Amino acid sequence: MATCEVTQLSIVTFRPDLSPPYSPPAPPSAFLDVAAKLQAVPGARASYLGYQLEDSRKWVWVVRWATGAALDAFLASPSYARWLNSLRAVADTYASDRAFLRGSIAASLNSPCTEIVTACDADPGFVEDRLRPFSKCFEREPIPGYHALSYGQWLPVAYDGVAPPVGITAGMLIGWDSKDAHFAQRGEGMLIDRNIHHIRGGRKSLGLS
Repeated sequence: MATCEVTQLSIVTFRPDLSPPYSPPAPPSAFLDVAAKLQAVPGARASYLGYQLEDSRKWVWVVRWATGAALDAFLASPSYARWLNSLRAVADTYASDRAFLRGSIAASLNSPCTEIVTACDADPGFVEDRLRPFSKCFEREPIPGYHALSYGQWLPVAYDGVAPPVGITAGMLIGWDSKDAHFAQRGEGMLIDRNIHHIRGGRKSLGLS
């Protein structure tokens, strides 16, 4: 079995009074202070932040951890409660998961556009039986605009203002040149449609962002 890397995958919306309509969207300066505090925690080795193209009010925030033990130590420390309160002061909603990712994690996150595919209420074998064979399809041929893919299961860490998921959650991070590059691989005869059967079953819902 491939080695997993532990990451923290979060979706954040900010308080309306802290989120004026910038173009392009920008996070509140107060949040940047919160993010810097997390980045300074021992074991937090890289941080990625970007807004969703489908809904620019939602921000995806991913932190790669050196080890799962480093994340555990932070979550169990008194400083975590203080840090979470500082996040709650700027966030309208916050959903954070611990993701156990395999594959090209850094490359998928460093791509110009990262697609997040989330399978909710999935079968116990969804990662091995469905995500793994789907991910292998991206290795078999040159794909214009494609950068990298990582996949795995994630577990809830903290949910404020939104309901936590029911059952097993799993998914993929797929790096592209752009949203258009992703759409170019959809449609009859294209890569995604040729292989979508791998992930059509074994879960109750599938979300894209």
